[in-house]
Amino acid sequence: MKNVFVVLFLASSILFMGCSSTNYTYHEKPTTIKKGVTRYYLKNTAVNLKLEQGAIEGDKTFASQDMLTGQFKKSLMEHLTDKKLLAANEKSSDAVLEIKINFIRTFNYGGKALNKPKFSYSVEVKKNEKLLVSYSVPEQVPTKGSDILDIAYNAKIAAFQRGAADELVDVDYISKKISEEIAGIGN
Repeated sequence: MKNVFVVLFLASSILFMGCSSTNYTYHEKPTTIKKGVTRYYLKNTAVNLKLEQGAIEGDKTFASQDMLTGQFKKSLMEHLTDKKLLAANEKSSDAVLEIKINFIRTFNYGGKALNKPKFSYSVEVKKNEKLLVSYSVPEQVPTKGSDILDIAYNAKIAAFQRGAADELVDVDYISKKISEEIAGIGN
């Protein structure tokens, strides 16, 4: 039994490592972006919200596209600030970020509770409108990185208990992931 747990742990670690690599496209070689040194101004955060089947017409329980955009921008700024990568304004920055997020809100049966969202995004790093670096991440769902946390997350979904506040947890998860990838850009 112990061997089964070791094999599962190693398999999940390999899978997690494989999923965590980001394919940056450097449009300027050599890049002027310095990992951990370059300061970014978050110029644009655009969120495209799509509602999957089960959404209730006119329901204001969950954040609108504009509200979701504001939540993402705030969360991204917090995570970039924590990593000391956020510049106060465009003039004091080394480069600007333009982030586009596709966020698909999925519902449990009845439309009053949420399931895991689906999301994808693209990031562009520019200086004076010149594209320096870009990358895209294909559609996926949030995972908490721990079987115990994923079980709790899924149990809440199964019990129809995920609401608007839980969506903020997903926003934070996605924002943290994006900020970690931005921190990995450069030499």
